Amino acid sequence: MMSPCSRLGMPKRATSVIAAALAAWTLGGPGANAKPAITGDAAITADVRCLLMGFFVAQDPDPKTKSYGQSAALFYWGRLQGRGAIDGLQGRIVQQAGWATPDAIADAAQTCGAEMKAVGDDMKALGERLEALKHGGR
Repeated sequence: MMSPCSRLGMPKRATSVIAAALAAWTLGGPGANAKPAITGDAAITADVRCLLMGFFVAQDPDPKTKSYGQSAALFYWGRLQGRGAIDGLQGRIVQQAGWATPDAIADAAQTCGAEMKAVGDDMKALGERLEALKHGGR
């Protein structure tokens, strides 16, 4: 079975770049700094594109790459829910599907991976603070 990345004409190297960007978030490794927050319709469009990237990567036959894609898809689905952007989401996904070229997906993996890593870092810091509070610290 051909992966969606292969069907888009992505070379294996591009798929590896996507996996590495998402792994940086999952494994807590070094990653690019997340861009400043965007809001409104532009934020919804950006999240839909990251969701699409996750969908494509989640269909890769490599188990690690597939797992990274699934994590990204779940993360961005949750962000879209949190934004109250679920109504009409199918239409937005279809509208953005033409955007999903190999280069666009590879770029999205970098950007989306950095955003996910920043959230992961924030959650880790909060967990450390809560752990310190549990032991009488501040």
